[in-house]
Amino acid sequence: MKDLACPFTILRHSDLLTVGLLMVVSCLVGCDSTGPVTSGGVASEAKDLTTLSPAGSPTGDALGPAGEANLSGSNAVDATSGSNQSQQPSPEQQLLNSARQMPPLTQGELAQTSFANMQAIESKDAGQLESHIAAIDRAMSELIGFGNSGRLQQEDFVAYARRLGNIKFSAGKQLAEVADGNQAVFRGGSLAQLEALSHLTGLRDMNAARVLEGFANELLKSDDVELAHQAAIVLAGFKIQALQNGQITQPDELLAQIDAVLSPALPRSYPELMVAQQASVVLQQLGFTEAQARVTQLIAERFSNSENRNLRGAAWQAQAAASPALENLLNAIGMAQQGENPSTVQSLLASARQLYQDVPSPITLEELAGLITNLEYSGAIASSHELATFVRDAIGSQSQGDFTDLKQVLDNHDRRVGLVGQDFDLPNVVDFSDVKFDFQSLKGKVVLVDFWATWCGPCLEELPNLRAAYDKFHASGLEVVGVNLDENITTAQQFVQERGFPWISVHPASESGLAFESQVAKDLGIQAIPFLLLIGRDGKVSAVHVRGPRIETAVDNLLSGREGGTP
Repeated sequence: MKDLACPFTILRHSDLLTVGLLMVVSCLVGCDSTGPVTSGGVASEAKDLTTLSPAGSPTGDALGPAGEANLSGSNAVDATSGSNQSQQPSPEQQLLNSARQMPPLTQGELAQTSFANMQAIESKDAGQLESHIAAIDRAMSELIGFGNSGRLQQEDFVAYARRLGNIKFSAGKQLAEVADGNQAVFRGGSLAQLEALSHLTGLRDMNAARVLEGFANELLKSDDVELAHQAAIVLAGFKIQALQNGQITQPDELLAQIDAVLSPALPRSYPELMVAQQASVVLQQLGFTEAQARVTQLIAERFSNSENRNLRGAAWQAQAAASPALENLLNAIGMAQQGENPSTVQSLLASARQLYQDVPSPITLEELAGLITNLEYSGAIASSHELATFVRDAIGSQSQGDFTDLKQVLDNHDRRVGLVGQDFDLPNVVDFSDVKFDFQSLKGKVVLVDFWATWCGPCLEELPNLRAAYDKFHASGLEVVGVNLDENITTAQQFVQERGFPWISVHPASESGLAFESQVAKDLGIQAIPFLLLIGRDGKVSAVHVRGPRIETAVDNLLSGREGGTP
């Protein structure tokens, strides 16, 4: 078996079986790229595939359907130009470094984690073993969270993850052995072993990979449909690797395996999708055009009616790939994000119309709606507005279908961009002492309002720009108000105190809901962060999505009394 040299691919989902399977499939044949941060810390749904970044990298970015272009624009702020390693980093660079990497776990904090305290047990009690396996899964979720935040070095993450994998394998084996004819108990124990072996294989454990292949082949013969199906997914990953490494020379065996994995009679979710997509990639790389087209067709057929938006999106991409309008649209989006003008807006709109003509599906409207937020947050507001209008009109022409969620996306977009020129207030927020904050007390000042969270990498990378603007313009009448959307207020308060934020820091009042479910977030239509608004001395919103180096220009314009704050 080749060296499994790839990042860990994980699923932010309680289903650790899926996590394990995605790990092994990803590390066998490669990994995908990531995209922007939205409500829940991931993309539009909280069950998206993500790539675990090495310690120190911004995290929280989400992956939509595999292969989807990153349409969010650059979120990173480059503060390293001209730096000299022999010199002490500037205050701005120190802040950027601290933003990019959360403080490492202290020994005291580590001692309180469930993953560090997890111990193997010996038991013949099925209930105790099932509870133990559930506790291991919770510990793994905790470990993944700390890994994603950069608070664990990668080697420490791997060591703890391997330890948990071995503990889970032992517990699963014991559970299967005490089943005593109870198929549900046996299934649980077998799946726990399959999960653990898949997980360990994803962590480059070659022995676990060999055991996994043999164990999956055994389960494939099982009369238990679920066990056999999960085994088939794992074996499809090995089949992809065999074709890629030249151990098999024709794609027929792989096609049969993918066809079985995507059987209409079986449930299909992320593991099935990912193994099929990876098969498609490898088949294309090896020049098996007809076989690749067959897998693409299967993806389109088997996921188009999924209840999960991202799975439907994967099916749609398989269909839309043949339309030149898709590439034209992606190019138009890139141009709009670099700088809008009437020509780029019309080009984008024409490509969207053509794509909808080529693939006249409600899913096309879903995908187009998914681009609206990306365009808006990148500053291409005119383009986002025109695209939103087109999607809304297209929905109106549909005689059937439930477009409730889609309409909510459009309504939230309209609510955000409609803030410009309106009086602004921040009701239902309190400071970290739980004292109600009166936003109207800032009337007469220029105010930059920043909705952010400690887990949001792009939010943290914006901090040097906020600091620079605050230091430069505070004495002239600029105030900054940071509205934190963490669910754990203690974590947010500690973060703010450790970094010595000089500006006003508030969070939603507890009775109004937490984070994205808070009343203030709902009222403003906030679905993604960072979300920044610039308020003029008259208390009206001057601009939204003012980020990066544009902040200082926009603030200077307002303080100088020039027309508007948009640079």
